[in-house]
Amino acid sequence: MLALLALTTALASAPQPEPPIQKVLDDAAAAKKPIFLDVYTTWCGPCRRLAAEVLPAPEVRRALGAWRMQRYDAERGHGIDVARRFAVDRYPTLLVVNPDGVEIARLHEASVEGLARALDEWRPLAAARLSAEDGKESDAAAMLLRGVVLDHQGRSDQARALYDLAEAMDPDDARGLASRAAFRKLRLELSRQFVRNRAGALLGFAEKYPGTELSARALAAVAQIAPAMRPADAKVREVAQAVVRKLVERKDALALNALAWSLLELRFPDLALEAARGAQAVAPYELSYVVVEAAALDATGKNDQALALLQKGLQVDARHEGLRWAMPRVQRKQALRRDPQTDLFTD
Repeated sequence: MLALLALTTALASAPQPEPPIQKVLDDAAAAKKPIFLDVYTTWCGPCRRLAAEVLPAPEVRRALGAWRMQRYDAERGHGIDVARRFAVDRYPTLLVVNPDGVEIARLHEASVEGLARALDEWRPLAAARLSAEDGKESDAAAMLLRGVVLDHQGRSDQARALYDLAEAMDPDDARGLASRAAFRKLRLELSRQFVRNRAGALLGFAEKYPGTELSARALAAVAQIAPAMRPADAKVREVAQAVVRKLVERKDALALNALAWSLLELRFPDLALEAARGAQAVAPYELSYVVVEAAALDATGKNDQALALLQKGLQVDARHEGLRWAMPRVQRKQALRRDPQTDLFTD
């Protein structure tokens, strides 16, 4: 309750003095919390939307209760130093930082659901320290964090060794660290000049960790590989089906929605429909999920149902950009396709 009260104060509309970044780091270290920095400007429209609609949302406030949050105006006061220190060049920039001041990730989620999930997933790693504390020098999060630092320094062999340790130290991915360590290892491997079986490596990850958002990203990358360079469709479908079922079980609507577009690209419309309906079941009022469900219905030959679904959505919001994009295409019986949105090399 106290954490939520403090967060409400931080989000108040009245301007608050921004403390030096070292004060934020010291506070986080004392509270043993990770740090979430929102670097913004006063003239940035998306920044204002984030502050007015996303950060105050109950689900985001709940997630932020476990963090030391601080907003900085990149053009004023201590915000200038923060923007320079972390090389911020676009707004808003959402930084995940550990109490040692190490940047762990930059979050790109702009929705309430996506940001809340990202905060929950990054918290264990971002709370870890580079220095051994409380006898926890062999903790999986600390190992993964050290690997990330070495990775950023270009010391890939040493980073990979630490990723191996972190993965082994989180059996069954109980803390969500094993899958993240394995994904970073995969990225190291795929960043090399030549990988004989790129799609096979991506599928191998998704098969091992099907219940994570990262598996949806891996399948999105598979969808961008030429069919002739992929494993047999039966194998791709087997892995994709397992990922859909696990994400439905986890009720991860954001990952299911993204996965549905990838499955359409892979030409598995029935699985795309299952993923889309899984997302709809979790967030029935999210109209962007209606678009991919309509695309999946249309791809399975149910054009009338797709039209009816889009019309129902437009009755709720006649100006919704995604619905308005989809409706004329379904009316003309054009397949709805969007390139799977993934970048394996950003956090």
